[in-house]
Amino acid sequence: MYLALSTQIKQLDNLASSQYNMPVSLLMDNAGKSIFEAIKEDIDASCFAIFCGKGNNGGDGLKLAKYLKNDGKDVIVYLTNDPGEFGDIVFKAYNEVLNLGIEVKNYTDDVPCNCVIVDALLGVSAKGAPYGNIKSAIDKINSLNLTVISIDLPSGLNIDTGKISGSVVCADYTYTLALDKVGLNVYPGKEYAGIKRVLDIGICDDCVNQLKFKNYLTDITMAKTLLPKRKQDTHKYNFGRVGIVGGSLGMSGSVCMAANAALRCGAGLVYVFVPDEIFNIVSTKLTEAIILKESELINYFDKLDVISVGMGYCHDIKKKHIIKQITQKFLKPVIFDAGSIEYLSLNSELIKNKKCSAILTPHAKEFSRLIKMDTEEINLNRMFLTNKYSKEYNSVILLKGAATITCAIDGELRINATGNSGMATAGSGDVLSGIIAALVAQGMSNFDATSIGAYIHGLAGDILKEEKTEFGIIATDLIEYIPLAFKKIIE
Repeated sequence: MYLALSTQIKQLDNLASSQYNMPVSLLMDNAGKSIFEAIKEDIDASCFAIFCGKGNNGGDGLKLAKYLKNDGKDVIVYLTNDPGEFGDIVFKAYNEVLNLGIEVKNYTDDVPCNCVIVDALLGVSAKGAPYGNIKSAIDKINSLNLTVISIDLPSGLNIDTGKISGSVVCADYTYTLALDKVGLNVYPGKEYAGIKRVLDIGICDDCVNQLKFKNYLTDITMAKTLLPKRKQDTHKYNFGRVGIVGGSLGMSGSVCMAANAALRCGAGLVYVFVPDEIFNIVSTKLTEAIILKESELINYFDKLDVISVGMGYCHDIKKKHIIKQITQKFLKPVIFDAGSIEYLSLNSELIKNKKCSAILTPHAKEFSRLIKMDTEEINLNRMFLTNKYSKEYNSVILLKGAATITCAIDGELRINATGNSGMATAGSGDVLSGIIAALVAQGMSNFDATSIGAYIHGLAGDILKEEKTEFGIIATDLIEYIPLAFKKIIE
């Protein structure tokens, strides 16, 4: 699914008007009608308090008031400005409200305690911290402790980044118009948006397809489209050979989880390369994988389709010879995870001069070591920095965390739609590495395998959450629920 920026929404409105005979007044009326229909599906209420700003977002709210009134609902419109400040189109919508006998009040007036609040204060063009009457109206909405619907976005949210710089509406529902937006799918914006729905306002696909998008939501539609189809007349060698390289004394579970995740994702063969001191332990734990000593890895370079390295290394710099061999002598895809990223952060020339094609899967702390930047700064600029360093390192980068981001070398960016806080647990990243490796081995591109791998990983966690809650999830549970995630995608 496309994720739009504010500039693209403006382009879309202009194209709809200039090429498809859909002026702003028609789009505004369509928006009001679509929001009304969504409300009927989602909310059982008879009273609505609509807070309107002076821009087109306020116009959408005024159009909604008309549809609610015609349906027999009690509607009160609360204005933050004098009606004389409305533009022509919004002023016409305001007159429609008056002609229907809808009560219009100042935003400072009392709101009935049984009302649903509709936030139509600010649209996608708004930037910076709200101030004046708008700020006061936002603060009032948040203080009422009533159900809140935001039109297009929660007012005060930066729709391009998901950042907040002052007061912002905390919505229970966000009905966003025409296209989904970046800021509704990354944190903190995703949290303020509540339940999100994308509403059709009549703009055709031909119009949308004229825009150039770089940002996408990795959702079930994308997963269905990109997941490889499995042939029936085949054998295990056609589904790829995965190499899992990692583990250390006390950390044997990491490679076991990665290996089992790869097997659960359909890899034909999984080879696990471990240090001597845990060879017997891993051999006992794993049944379906082939267990080898890490000293044998170089002899298998020609046999493997992909390597995932670093899990369980615990920042062990003694493993540098293994990582150096992989970067310089393995010519196929490599997933660098955990301890291998620690080594690359101390030897950045290896990632810049690598001969393999690389996927980097850091969390914020690992990324901070790699790019020499504070984790707080990274968390404030996740999209920008992932994009910047995927180009600089000529690598696909997956930045773990809430709303995991995957960025391609050409700048295409995908934000993951699945996952929950229960997945913030030891071993979860090892499982993800195994998933991605299996998908690469089965022929997916590095970028597709990484973004869809994150989706499958998160979907398994979301299915698991329904059974065990976010408090009860452990990483080995995720492996067991991978088949259910696949079932949900392919059914």
